Amino acid sequence: MGQRVTWIDLAKGLTILLVVLGHVIIGLFDSHVYSGTLQSQLLVWVQAIYLFHMPVFFALSGYFFTACQSPADFLTRIKKRSISIGIPYVAFSLILLIMFQIGGNAVRLSTDWKALFNIWQQPIGPLWFLYVLFGVIVANSALSLVVKDIRIHLGIALTLAVIANFWIIPIYAMQRILVWSPFFLLGAYFRKYPIKGSWQHFGILAGIYLTYLVIWQFTNPTTRVSYNAPGLTGLLMIIAVVLAFMLFPQLSQKTQLGDRFNAIGQQSLGIYLLHVPLVSVTRIVLFHFGYQNVLIHVIIGFIVGWFGSLLILKYMPLIDYVLYPLNFIPKKKKVSIHD
Repeated sequence: MGQRVTWIDLAKGLTILLVVLGHVIIGLFDSHVYSGTLQSQLLVWVQAIYLFHMPVFFALSGYFFTACQSPADFLTRIKKRSISIGIPYVAFSLILLIMFQIGGNAVRLSTDWKALFNIWQQPIGPLWFLYVLFGVIVANSALSLVVKDIRIHLGIALTLAVIANFWIIPIYAMQRILVWSPFFLLGAYFRKYPIKGSWQHFGILAGIYLTYLVIWQFTNPTTRVSYNAPGLTGLLMIIAVVLAFMLFPQLSQKTQLGDRFNAIGQQSLGIYLLHVPLVSVTRIVLFHFGYQNVLIHVIIGFIVGWFGSLLILKYMPLIDYVLYPLNFIPKKKKVSIHD
């Protein structure tokens, strides 16, 4: 099991790197400062990254998912997840709202204070991941009380996702839970049934992924994949997960780079939550001083978002109380019959 945990941490580290890079680029695209070929190129990069990183992140989050054996087991799991996901979700909802108010029209996603009282049904910006992840865990843990076989469970989730992709439910939580459950469960499925494909198979799937992107950019797209209803593009997202679960285990050998990303993977939640305001502020400041060069924005935005998050995590340990609240809740001592 130790080896699997190692490559999972490595995979999270590499995937969160793509998340930071993706948010830098989509921030530039959504700013509408650019036009023509440059804007189109930004969109292609956004599409390439967004088809990959969040599906893979959900699959990695579901890797250790197991069926609940009893209602008591279910309630215990939901209680823990309510704390481990709920506290960071609420805290960073407040932080992002403050940032939006300070940034005004310069931020990519603007909202008002009323949104804070609506986060139970509509997440703020990138916090959608925590919101949907919690819902996915609750829904699939409940279903696992009845369906124990991961193959049947995944089949049910895929069927419901197909339906939700073409008959959209107007309730945010329900729609997203149905769409994202298969990606979460793919992680659990590949844990029990590891992929044994060859590099030739990997090359074929990677070729399909890249060919799609080449063809897609010639269709004059104006927006990236929808995370609410990806439709047939969801097949590319599944391919992305398969590619990740074929590639990442092969990168888990002990190297200095591997060890570094293993450590980063264990901090992926903190990086995910902290990099967003850092990237946004960096973009706002650069635009304010007249810097519009895309390469400068990408390099500086990524450096600030990536290393800024790591520095905060290293030198502000108190933030761990918000990011990892379960670590600071005393565990109940088991009472022995001899006590």
